[in-house]
Amino acid sequence: MRLHFAAGVPAADRAAIRSEFQAGRPAARRIISRLGPRLTFKTAGGSLSRVDSLFWRQQEAPGGAITVTMARRHLHSVPRRLRVHLLWHELGHAIDAAGLDSHADRRFSAAFRRSSAWRGCWPLKLHVYAGRRCVPEEEIFADQAAFWATGDRNVRSGYWIPPLASAREFWGILRREYLPGP
Repeated sequence: MRLHFAAGVPAADRAAIRSEFQAGRPAARRIISRLGPRLTFKTAGGSLSRVDSLFWRQQEAPGGAITVTMARRHLHSVPRRLRVHLLWHELGHAIDAAGLDSHADRRFSAAFRRSSAWRGCWPLKLHVYAGRRCVPEEEIFADQAAFWATGDRNVRSGYWIPPLASAREFWGILRREYLPGP
């Protein structure tokens, strides 16, 4: 799959993103490939280097642009397993925004809540959600997508949420909701 990068993304950042993308399971890469040129990768340092990588979707129209901005420190200064998880966490947001509706969100939420590891609230330790006490549902989904995409259930993002669904259960819902048909 050809990944699309914003102008000015350094070659080393492109190579890191491609490498971490390739670490995802083939089914996850196929889902992302369906986004095609709607999905653009950017990288940033400076003030972003103090916070996590970001996901952003242009909300003006269905099929709008999707941008994943990776902090350079995530691409070059953290262990590879965490880099892979963080990239696929951000791509989990893209999967959610581009291809899942409220029905799918409810199905995933129900699956996560059936887990013996479920908590009603994971305390929010990151400052990106000012005024919130608990990790938002969209971040829970993104972490679960990263667990599924990478197959690595032992790494944690800054939200510290454990795997809540088996890879089989996650893929079963995703396949039905995002990839309808045989």
